[in-house]
Amino acid sequence: LARAYEQNRQAFEKDKGYASDQPVLFVFVTLGMPEQTLRLLIDQASRTQAIMVLRGLENASIRKTAAHVQQLIGQKQVEWLIDPQAFDRFGVNQAPTFVLVKALAPSNDCASGSCIAPNAFASIAGDVSIDYALEAIERRAPRFSPEAQVFLKRIRG
Repeated sequence: LARAYEQNRQAFEKDKGYASDQPVLFVFVTLGMPEQTLRLLIDQASRTQAIMVLRGLENASIRKTAAHVQQLIGQKQVEWLIDPQAFDRFGVNQAPTFVLVKALAPSNDCASGSCIAPNAFASIAGDVSIDYALEAIERRAPRFSPEAQVFLKRIRG
């Protein structure tokens, strides 16, 4: 978890914007979600290279959180962040929420440090799969279709 956080920290640093020239897909979750749902999202996140985001620690313990996450992911390669401010940055108030961010999304100052411009991301919430969420984003915000297709191609092989 700590290693994944460090690798992705730049994405949320003030005045840096996104260092990646590729779109980013965040999946906001809680460890209190049904295990079957988490396992499906983890499987799809590993195939799409999406980043799983938690608001905080389980029982205020990094060890318990890491053990729970490791038990869920097994041998899959999935990036995780623990970033409560990300929930504010993207207006996330339920889990799961899927946030698709355009490449090199501009950021500006806000109460949570650095905010992504509202026209640089699209989101959808609900107990759905990643592919369903991406298809819904495409329907609701067609200008995000190229970004959604990047992840849909990965998930569909």
